[in-house]
Amino acid sequence: MIVSSGGQDYADPTYLNEHDNAEWIHTIDSIVNSLADAGLQIEFFHEHSSCPWRMFPFCELDGRGGWHIKGDLIPLIFSLKARKH
Repeated sequence: MIVSSGGQDYADPTYLNEHDNAEWIHTIDSIVNSLADAGLQIEFFHEHSSCPWRMFPFCELDGRGGWHIKGDLIPLIFSLKARKH
C-alpha cells in the first residue's frame, strides 16, 4: 500500500485533496487470476494506449480526446469483461 498526503487529483488538477490517500498496486496477472480463481470466464481483455485523463504531466492529447505518452504506445489502462456461468 502506498500512502500519500493530500495533493492534486490526477483527473482534476484544480482539486486539492486535504486528506491522506491510500493506493494499492495490483498487477494485471493478480487481477485476471483472481477473477479466474473466482470461477469467472474472461470474455475480453483490452489494453489502451490512451486514457480520458492526463495520467502523467508529460502526456499529450491524442486528437480523439484522450491522453497518451508521445511516441509510445505502452498501455496506460485496460478494460476487461468477465462473466459467471
